[in-house]
Amino acid sequence: MGKASSAKKVARAARAGGNRRSGQRRALGFPAAVVFVIVVGLVLVVFARARRDADAFPRANADHIHSTIDIYTCVPDSSATNASTTTTSTSTSTTASSSSSSSASGDSSTTSTSDTTTTTTPDSTTTTLATSTTLANPNDVHGEFQPPPTDAQQDVLGIHTHGDGLIHIHPFSDSAAGRKATLGLFLDQVGITMTNEQLVLPSGGTFTEGTTKCEGGKDGQLQVAKWDHASDAAAGKKPNQIFTDGFDKIRLGASESFVIAFMPSGSTIPAKPDVQQRINNVSDLGTTTTVPSSEGSGSNAPNSSGAPSSSSDSNASTAPSSTTATTAPGSASSSGP
Repeated sequence: MGKASSAKKVARAARAGGNRRSGQRRALGFPAAVVFVIVVGLVLVVFARARRDADAFPRANADHIHSTIDIYTCVPDSSATNASTTTTSTSTSTTASSSSSSSASGDSSTTSTSDTTTTTTPDSTTTTLATSTTLANPNDVHGEFQPPPTDAQQDVLGIHTHGDGLIHIHPFSDSAAGRKATLGLFLDQVGITMTNEQLVLPSGGTFTEGTTKCEGGKDGQLQVAKWDHASDAAAGKKPNQIFTDGFDKIRLGASESFVIAFMPSGSTIPAKPDVQQRINNVSDLGTTTTVPSSEGSGSNAPNSSGAPSSSSDSNASTAPSSTTATTAPGSASSSGP
């Protein structure tokens, strides 16, 4: 009885499925509605994320912050030669004066010649920048700070420098605000080319991984050290992060310190001791912006104390006071790093 009943149900289902004639179109309203909802949802998510990114710190036409920027490169292997000494031999003559006697023996004179050796050493001048208390490893090669970068073009985004070792960040539009305020925008502004393997400075200096050799023939690695607080960098603390790729996407914040470095992997990357002083003494703020503290925050916003207020910011950059690279932690002529 149970089997017959099951067979009847199967037969009814077969007849019901066969009622749709061949070529009859399926109802598409429900699938289309589902697709529409998905597309609208994705658009809203993208828009909300873009809005969140733009509203994040630093905000366009609202926030005005600064971080320090330095460039530290190893002394190339060809520069690690010691000063040579030169030995010069010269001849001098000593002539005895003639003596005369009242006797009729006549005049007599004696001349003697002796050789002397003089050793001279070329003068050398070593300029060493006072570094922070960041301790170098015993096997670190010597490095030198390059001149601070300067603007290579007119600033249209609100991220520039005055040649003062600072990144001035006050975005003019959403395209350079929030999470879009990146190191890549600053590098473009100052004419520095930086890929994951190569650094090309406006001066023409080129540092390439696998090609440029540091002291002792060691391979250099392109890196960016970041301190979340300039005060930590000045105190000699280790960087909070060291990036080895994706440099153009590094996010800029307030009162941070950045050092672009080309050094062997594992080398100490020092910060200059005046990084906090640079930020404290900046005088290009029109108004002081108060934002939440950056302690533990990824945006690193400044605290409520702000920065000194002075005249409004000018986009014109000024050339650095020095155009010569300084050496730290030691010079190529010293015995160790």
